[in-house]
Amino acid sequence: MYIKRKRDMSYDYLLKQYSNYIKPNLEVVTCKSDKIFEKLNLKVEIEESCEKPYIKVLKNNRLYFTYYGIPSSYQLWSFMNALVRISNDLVHLSGPEREIASKLKGTIRVHVTPECSRCSAALDVLYQVAIINDQVKLEVIDDGEKVRDPEELPIIEVDGKVKVKGSGYSPILLLKSLGSY
Repeated sequence: MYIKRKRDMSYDYLLKQYSNYIKPNLEVVTCKSDKIFEKLNLKVEIEESCEKPYIKVLKNNRLYFTYYGIPSSYQLWSFMNALVRISNDLVHLSGPEREIASKLKGTIRVHVTPECSRCSAALDVLYQVAIINDQVKLEVIDDGEKVRDPEELPIIEVDGKVKVKGSGYSPILLLKSLGSY
C-alpha cells in the first residue's frame, strides 16, 4: 500500500551541518531574515526598521557583502558556502582568476532569483572576490518577486553599468567581463 507523505522542505538539517564548518568569527546584521541563522553559531544583530529583508555579512568589522532578500533554493547554498569560505579564509580561485579578481574595484551588484542555478555559480565566484578584494562592494539583490526571463539572469552590474546578462561563463571569463580588459 502506497502512503502519500507530506514532504518536509525544511533546510534545518543542512543548516545544522553547515554550522559545523562556519567559524563563529562572523557577524551578521539582518532585518526580517533572522530565522535562517537560528541553527548557526553566529553573532547576529537584528535591526527592526527596514522595508525589505537584508543580510550583511561582516568579519573583523569589514563588510564582505550584503544580500537583499532571503536566500533560498540555489542561492541558499552559495550563501552558506560563502559563510564557510569567509569564516575560514578559503578561496578556491586559480592564480589567474585571483589576479583578475584583485584588480576589480567598485560596487558589484548581482540580480538573482532563487531558481537560477547560473546565478549561484556566478555568486560562488563573486563571494570569493569579496574575500580577497576589499575594494569591491558586493551586493546581491534577490529579484524573486520580479518576473524576468530566466535566460537573462544573473544580471551583474559594476558601478551601475550592466556588464553581464545571462552568465554561463567560466570563472575567468566572468571576472574578465567585469573588469576593463
